[in-house]
Amino acid sequence: MNGTVADRAAEQFSTVGSHDAFCAAFVTPASHNFARSNQTFAGLRWGLCSINDRHPWLPLPVSYWALCAAIAAAAIAGFLRLERVGALDPDTERVRRLLELSIVVTVYSTAFFTHYYYLSALVLPLVVLFARIGGAWPRRRVAMALWAAAYLLLGAFVVPSGIVARLTGIDLFAVYMSRAVYVYGEILLFALLLREYMTLPLMARVPSR
Repeated sequence: MNGTVADRAAEQFSTVGSHDAFCAAFVTPASHNFARSNQTFAGLRWGLCSINDRHPWLPLPVSYWALCAAIAAAAIAGFLRLERVGALDPDTERVRRLLELSIVVTVYSTAFFTHYYYLSALVLPLVVLFARIGGAWPRRRVAMALWAAAYLLLGAFVVPSGIVARLTGIDLFAVYMSRAVYVYGEILLFALLLREYMTLPLMARVPSR
């Protein structure tokens, strides 16, 4: 540990009051010491700033706060609904814990200071969703298609960028990062997780006594 973690965490909460402060790291000039590392930032904040750079109509930091509030509200609503159900059968309780862990992992992997390799932790929620949705195949074709879209949007290396660069001269990873493709995958992953979590009480079974 080099002692910068606490400073980074404090910086995340001290720069969300205005557009200029919120996207300060995004506009770092190429001559800055952190410019190269900035090319791998892949969190919601960085992605929204990247999108705002091309589409100034996106309000920041309001849209970031609105997205965080929507995620929190959906998670809390799902939790309260499950609490009202009461004791759950072992299978449903297992799914509940996996979904709650997946939501927590997705939040800390995307909502704050995030480099692209941090997103490797999202393999957990992706696998949980795949098992959950795949278990109801073929009834849930749409959900599986959305899961596949999230996987592709989050996986910059699903198509080998080195091969593409050799054949076309296009740096696929640079395009992926500059267009903030990952942020759409992160939002879609949140939507899928929260949908499963909020509808779990409808399918919950209370153990017989």
